[in-house]
Amino acid sequence: MGIVSAHAADLNSGSLKDGPVVQSYGPNWSGLYIGGSAGFGVGDTSDKIKLDGIERDRERAVDYKGYGIVERLLQSQYDVNGAIYGLHAGYNVQRGNLVYGLEFGFNGTAMDGATPCVVVGFCQRELDWYATGVGRLGYASGNSLFYGFGGVAWGDVKTSIGIASPA
Repeated sequence: MGIVSAHAADLNSGSLKDGPVVQSYGPNWSGLYIGGSAGFGVGDTSDKIKLDGIERDRERAVDYKGYGIVERLLQSQYDVNGAIYGLHAGYNVQRGNLVYGLEFGFNGTAMDGATPCVVVGFCQRELDWYATGVGRLGYASGNSLFYGFGGVAWGDVKTSIGIASPA
C-alpha cells in the first residue's frame, strides 16, 4: 500500500484568479414599497362669500356696494386641527443614477374646527379624508437619493352652518 497525497488546489479546475467576478453595486432604489403614517395636522380656514353672482375673497372684500359690511357679518375664519392617519404605496425604477416612480396615498383625518358666524349661527368645517397621487424624479448618489416630486390631491371637506353649537 502506498501513500497518496491530496491537494485542495486539485479540487478546482483552475486557479483562484480565474474564479467568478463579483461586482459591487450601490443601493438599488427600484421596487415596490408600502407604508403607513400617523400624525397631527393644523391649519386655518376661511370662507368665500358669493353675492350677486360675484365670488369675493375675504381679503379683497371692501365696502363696495355694502359687500364689506355683509362680508363681515358672514365672516368665518378659524383654525382646524386633528389627527391624520393613512397608507401609501409606490413603485420606483432605477436606470443608472436616474430614479423615477409613482406613489399613491389615502389618509383619513379627524381634522375639524368651528366658530360662531353669521351673527347668531355656528360654522363648522371638517376634513374627512384626502388622497394623493405623486410622480418622482431623482438622482441616486451612493446611499443618498436626491429627488423632486409633484402631484395632485383631492379630499372630502364638509362645511355646515347651524343656529346652535355642535355637540
